[in-house]
Formats: sequence, C-alpha cells, structure tokens
Amino acid sequence: MAQFVASFNRVQVQGRLGKDVDVKVLPAGQTVATVSVATEVNRKGQDGNYTKVTQWFNVSFWPTDAQQRFVDQYVKGTMVSASGELYVREYTNKDGEVKTSMDIQADWISFPVTTVNTSSSNAVEQAPRQQQPARRPAAAPEAPNPWG
Repeated sequence: MAQFVASFNRVQVQGRLGKDVDVKVLPAGQTVATVSVATEVNRKGQDGNYTKVTQWFNVSFWPTDAQQRFVDQYVKGTMVSASGELYVREYTNKDGEVKTSMDIQADWISFPVTTVNTSSSNAVEQAPRQQQPARRPAAAPEAPNPWG
C-alpha cells in the first residue's frame, strides 16, 4: 500500500516595506496590491564581525475594502507580516544579468492598522489606536542581537 505524505508551500515573513503599497485594478475589475518587504538579520562572519543581511520579498495580495481604506498609511518603512505561497523565479534584468526573485502570493497580511485574512472578507479586526503609524513612520531603533 502506498503511503501518502502531504506537502505544502507556506511561508511567513515579517519586515519593513521597501516602498509604498502599489494598488492596481486589473482589466477584469479585480484589485491587486503589491509591496516589497525587507527582512534583516545580523550574521557573524568568520572574522568575528557582524554584518546585516537583507532579503527582499515581493508580496502580492487581493486587498479587502478595509485594507483599501488605510492604503495611504502603508508607506515605506512600515512593519508588516505576511504569509502565503512562495514562488521563486529567475529573470534577466536590463543589463543581461540573471536574477532570482522571491514572490509571495499572500492569503494573510497584517499591517499596524488592520489585521485581515484575505481569504475571508468577513475577518477584519481593528488594531488598538495607539498602534497606528504616523503618516511617515520614523525608522525603528536598532535592536541588539540577543544571540551574541
């Protein structure tokens, strides 16, 4: 008897927006939003010095009405969490170099203002007022690395 092992493609990232949210209306009338999310970690090199390693993810999602009301607050530097399916693709840039892109089709995304499960339009929760970002949030202070 063959044994069935389920597999899945699921990732979650938390980082800062690299640019303001880009919202487009497709020819069929659907709205799609894209953001670039930067994640950063400090890595200790062989020389004992720490270097900051940044990874970029392109995240796309189908914004709900609640998210569209706050889209002007989703600005560069805002902290965001997203989860969904990861797609890795290669492309050739204008200089002829082959690059790799990590794209996430998010079914859940959380901004400081709202938390929305994008697969269910009824699942909107308002975050407490004190968590709302300023129009252009200042960069967060550098946190110490707890692992040395």
